[in-house]
Amino acid sequence: MDEARTRLDGGNKWCKQRLYDGDKACVIGAISVTNRGRMFRALRAVDAVVREQYPDRAGISGLLTGVGDFNDHPDTTWADVDLVLDKAARRLDEQVEL
Repeated sequence: MDEARTRLDGGNKWCKQRLYDGDKACVIGAISVTNRGRMFRALRAVDAVVREQYPDRAGISGLLTGVGDFNDHPDTTWADVDLVLDKAARRLDEQVEL
C-alpha cells in the first residue's frame, strides 16, 4: 500500500474518472501497478475501509465499483484517499500478524 501512496505522490499524481491520465492514476490504477500479485488483497482492504468510513461514496456492491465510486465521488479529496490508504495498510499489516 505504501507503494501506491508513493505512486500517487501526495495527491499530485492522483486523478479521477480514469485509471490513468498521463503520469497520474486513480486509487485502483496505483494499486494495480504497485501491488502486482497482491492487488485484490489490497483492493479488498481499501474497499472495506471505504465502506466503513465513507459508505455514501462506496457504490452499491462490488470490489472495484466501491473503490472506483469512492475515488471518483465529487466529495472525495486527496486527504480522504490518503486516510483510506493509511487505514487499509494498517488493516493489511494486522492480517499478516495473525
